[in-house]
Amino acid sequence: MQEWDPIGVNDIPEATDEYDGYIGDLYVLIERGATERELADYLRFVEIRQMGLSIPSTAARDQTASSLKKLAALFA
Repeated sequence: MQEWDPIGVNDIPEATDEYDGYIGDLYVLIERGATERELADYLRFVEIRQMGLSIPSTAARDQTASSLKKLAALFA
């Protein structure tokens, strides 16, 4: 939530599990060797299609890219 928080709920204690439903699919993608672009596409899909957000701003895309680099480092 500190790295990827498209709806801005990281400071709400009751929302600590807000994004848990996306972890499984993201993990499967990582296990299959998905590229950073494929991971970003998945997160963008979640933001737009599942959360109903508008197309992410440049800042949001940059935040997602930064988050993915940190995530990739965990699995390197």
